[in-house]
Parts: sequence; structure tokens; C-alpha cells
Amino acid sequence: MALTRQSAPWTDITSASDGTQMHDYYNQAARHAEDVSAWTADTVADLPASGNWPGRSIFVISEKSPYFWSGTGWNVGQYDSGWIGAPLTTGWSSYTSGTWGTVSYRKIVNRVYLRGVGLAGSGATSTMFTLPVGFRPPVEIQFQVWVSSNSSSITIDAGGVVKVAGSFAGTTVSLGQPQFTID
Repeated sequence: MALTRQSAPWTDITSASDGTQMHDYYNQAARHAEDVSAWTADTVADLPASGNWPGRSIFVISEKSPYFWSGTGWNVGQYDSGWIGAPLTTGWSSYTSGTWGTVSYRKIVNRVYLRGVGLAGSGATSTMFTLPVGFRPPVEIQFQVWVSSNSSSITIDAGGVVKVAGSFAGTTVSLGQPQFTID
């Protein structure tokens, strides 16, 4: 398997016909992968079948495209993880009555989005869920949200822990799609 963590200087891709270097988007993307110590794979077949890859990407050299782990498989994309269901802590569930979707997160380039409505059940604590590495803010941030018809807030710390202020059993928390950058 040719899965490589970029650490050595990147060599520009050369044109097969005249040997000149192609200074284009693909070389820039590959150099960026090196700068952030990202992973590359020679072909799609080299992508891992499973593992701890939530929200991560691997640049596939033969396809000249990044592939993103969706939680169930690899997707080619424009730096978009797609919506991933949040791993809710004990006592929390998604309130899916009507049009409310599951509590989820997504990353497009360097911006993370949250959505859905959480329901605090018996035994719920203020911690609703924890975002994985690659989806966490660099410092603690706070957002205004609706908690059972009242204004409240959530905080997301640099460890990815999403906490609700004043949550009680039976309350709903509308994330209202907060968004933040990870750099």
C-alpha cells in the first residue's frame, strides 16, 4: 500500500512530453499537503478501509484530488467532509420529531458547521458531545442557542467538548447551525 505521510520536500510533477514542470493547482495542493504534514496515497485503492479518520483527508495523487472520510467511507470532494452524526454522550439524543435532523457536524475547508436539535434525557450532563481532531477550534468559543424556548449558550473548548449552559432533563437544544474556523 502506498499511503505516505508527507515529510520530505515535494517534487513538482513534470510533464511527460517535454519534461517541464507544471506549476498548477495540483502541485500547489501537494505542496500544501506537505506543509501541514498531510497524508497522500498513490491510488484510490491505497486508501485505508477503516480506522480513525473522521474529518481527515488524504490527497490521492493518481486522481489529483483530496478524498475525505465520511465516517463510513472515502468521498472525493472539494474539501468537504459531508455531515457526520455527532457521538452524543450518555443521556443525550437527537430530537428528530418533524423536520429536525440529527445532531451533526461538517467541515468545509477550514470552517466547521453544527446543526440539529439535541434532547437532554435522564442522566444528561452539560456535555452534549466531543468533536474529533480536525474539527476543533483553536481556543474556547461560545454561541447563543435556544434551549427549550429560552436563549442560552453552548461552549466548544479547544479539546472539542461541546457543553450546554444550564441543561436539564427534558430540554431541547437547537444548535441553529453555529459555525467557526479551525485556524
